[in-house]
Amino acid sequence: MAQDIASTIASSIGDLDAEPVLRAVEVVCSLISWSVLASAHKAGYGGLFEYDNYTPLNFLLAVGILQWGFAIGIVAVKKANLLDATTTAKCELYGTVVVCAMIYTGAVAGAASSTQNHDEFGGNDSSTCNPRGAGSSVKKKAQFFCSRVSASVVFAFFATAAAAGSLALILVKQRGADPDARPTDAYNPIGVPPPEPGAYSVPSTHMEGVGSDSIPQTKDAAVDL
Repeated sequence: MAQDIASTIASSIGDLDAEPVLRAVEVVCSLISWSVLASAHKAGYGGLFEYDNYTPLNFLLAVGILQWGFAIGIVAVKKANLLDATTTAKCELYGTVVVCAMIYTGAVAGAASSTQNHDEFGGNDSSTCNPRGAGSSVKKKAQFFCSRVSASVVFAFFATAAAAGSLALILVKQRGADPDARPTDAYNPIGVPPPEPGAYSVPSTHMEGVGSDSIPQTKDAAVDL
C-alpha cells in the first residue's frame, strides 16, 4: 500500500508542468543577484566599498551569471530541439547539479563576506554598516555597499531553492521515463524475471537416425478402412 501511494505521488509530481516556472524563477533571481552585486561599487577609500576587492563576492557574481546563462540556455535547447533527447536529458541533469551546488556555495560565501563587512563597518552594532568616526559621505557609501551585498545574497539563496526544485523535478521525470524500468507488481510466483524478446528459440523437429523412409506409411491402410 505504501509503495502504491509513493508511486502515485511520484507520478503526479512528474506530470506537473512546473519546470518552466522554476527555470523562470532561476533566471529572475540569479539576474537580480548578480546585477545588484555588480552595482555594489563605490570608488575610492582604498577599494573598501568595491565588490571586486572581495574574493567571495567575485565568486558569487560569477556563479550568478553562470546560473542565469545556463537556465536560459537549457530552456532554449529544449524548445528548439537542438540536441537529441538523450543528450539533452544528460546535459540538463548534470548541468543542474553543478549549477545548484555552485550557486549554493556562492550564496554561503557571500553571506559570510557580508557578515564580516557588517562586523568591520558597524563597530559595536554589527547589524548596520555605519563606520564610527567617519563622515556622512563615507557612511552613505558603506550603507549602499552593504545593502547591495545583502540583497544579492538573499536572491542567491532564492535562486538556489529554485535550482534545487528544478533538480528534484528532473530526477522524478527521468526516473518515470526510464525505458528499462520493469513493473514490480507483476504476478511472478517463482521470482524469475521475464525473458528478453527473442530469447526463445524454436526447437528442431529433426531426429537423429530417423529419416523420411523409416516412417510407416499408413495412408493406404486408412483408406481401406
